[in-house]
Amino acid sequence: MLPHKPPYKLAMDRTNWQFGETDINVLTLAIVYQNVAFPILMLMLDKRGNSDTQERIDIVNRYIKLFGRETIDCLLADREFVGGKWIASLNLCKIPYYIRIKENFYVQDPRTGNKMKASVMFADLKCGEYRCLHRIYRVNRQLCYSSTGSLTVLRLQKKKEKTENRNCKSLFLTTIVRHFDRLSDRKLTNRPEKSKKSYRER
Repeated sequence: MLPHKPPYKLAMDRTNWQFGETDINVLTLAIVYQNVAFPILMLMLDKRGNSDTQERIDIVNRYIKLFGRETIDCLLADREFVGGKWIASLNLCKIPYYIRIKENFYVQDPRTGNKMKASVMFADLKCGEYRCLHRIYRVNRQLCYSSTGSLTVLRLQKKKEKTENRNCKSLFLTTIVRHFDRLSDRKLTNRPEKSKKSYRER
């Protein structure tokens, strides 16, 4: 097996392709080791397209039953896995997570009720810069922290057949929602360290 002991970084992903007229749609949970994902659990979906909340919960619960919650360091996932009930289930199980969201997602400040697009919160970032917001926000009605980085990608021009650098922040904003210990709105503070302390003291 893997040459290191738990806790493990888990990655959830899904792949969908066709074999003849048959759709093959697989939801996978993998252990990440040295930037390589090793699939350990798979769930065959009898449909095309995205997984649903219950299917994601089922595969995570299956992992916990086999290996234990204490073996999970965090869960990594892409923009498909952002449903409010799904995020709530991770918070309930106290599973740390790092999940990308789309730049047009609305983020709400629970203190004021004001909403804004995620892209607006990070619009001033330059290429290569990173920012983590030390305040708690709502994404899909779930409380979490948000952060982003501005990336540079290589784009191939078909006509000119040359490669150029382009800041892809305006096209592809890597925004992450991260779990925190469950809090009430009355206990919200500006920094994660204070928020966690307030929760422990309740």
